[in-house]
Amino acid sequence: MLRSQRQQSGQAAVLGMLCIFTMVIFVILSVNTGTLTNDRIRFQTTMDATAYAGAYEQARTLNRLTEINQQIVALVDELRERLNAQEWGQPPCSCLDYSPAADALIDSYQPRLDALAIKYQKVNQLGQTLTKLAARHTGDKNLLGD
Repeated sequence: MLRSQRQQSGQAAVLGMLCIFTMVIFVILSVNTGTLTNDRIRFQTTMDATAYAGAYEQARTLNRLTEINQQIVALVDELRERLNAQEWGQPPCSCLDYSPAADALIDSYQPRLDALAIKYQKVNQLGQTLTKLAARHTGDKNLLGD
């Protein structure tokens, strides 16, 4: 009887070591899973902030384009008013008639219109670049409009 007890005395230690090993594996897996989840949450937060910043810049770009459009409309309205108020010294002409004075007045507005057109193109290019970056970032091909 003593002999059989001596042969079985180490079995509990082996079972205890297997339990401890299993518990250590579970702890390592749970810590690793927690780290991966934390990294994924941080990544998603970064992507959300990036998308928000991109949308904010696109909104600012569209607001700038609207402002430039309003300046162009105001300039054209001012030109129209000056053309209508001008006394031409002759009876009103049809739209097909040539008027050097009207052409000179229109030409005086041309540099301002050209400057606004250049500004519009630059802001519009910035908006298109932001849209392409957003499409590349999100993988949404519909943003490109192709």
